[in-house]
Amino acid sequence: MSLLLHEFECADALDVALSERLIDGLAAAIDARGEAILAVSGGRTPAGLFKCLSDAPLDFSKVMITLTDERCVPIDHPDSNAQMVQRLLLQGKAKQARFIPLYDAALDLAAQRQTLNVQFNGLPTFDAVVLGMGLDGHTASLFPGATGLSAAMDLSSDRAVTMMQPLTAPHARMSLTAARLLKTRALILHVTGEEKLGLLNTVSGGVDVMQYPVGLFLTQNAPSTEVFWAP
Repeated sequence: MSLLLHEFECADALDVALSERLIDGLAAAIDARGEAILAVSGGRTPAGLFKCLSDAPLDFSKVMITLTDERCVPIDHPDSNAQMVQRLLLQGKAKQARFIPLYDAALDLAAQRQTLNVQFNGLPTFDAVVLGMGLDGHTASLFPGATGLSAAMDLSSDRAVTMMQPLTAPHARMSLTAARLLKTRALILHVTGEEKLGLLNTVSGGVDVMQYPVGLFLTQNAPSTEVFWAP
């Protein structure tokens, strides 16, 4: 296992430090390859991070941003991750970034999955992936007990995007697979709260990844996992 834990006194300090970490990596990618690709998570945790990133000193015209997962709801639905990204991240200087959504309410789900698989398999290695973690051990939309979880966690799979139906959360989901999420130069787990730190300590010691899917990302070695945590 290769895991680096960064601890902060508060979520605001974490957001600033993580935004600086990401901007440095994305700027280096642009210098080296002419473009950068960032995959981010939805939910409440990254709201402050998105605000920090939105006006960062970076040439966002050379940045592609996508989601690790998305709920299958219209973009005007309050549970839409794309809506959150557009409202908080794709503002200021970051308005210039190209956003790649994972769901379109006007299109057939199965057809979207096929199209997204072709699209994401055609993209280069991500420059950074920022994952979250639920208290049930899920990350992205890789939920314990969900139909299709085993296939989504198969690191030998050539599938980049899969449909997931959690048993313990609303909405069908589009999620990047574990194999595609790990095709990144930087893998970061963004976590807040004492309860999640306790779970993190348990999971990082090695667990059944079908029970705690986030464990797969904490117990593999390439790329190394950085954890940014605050109370």
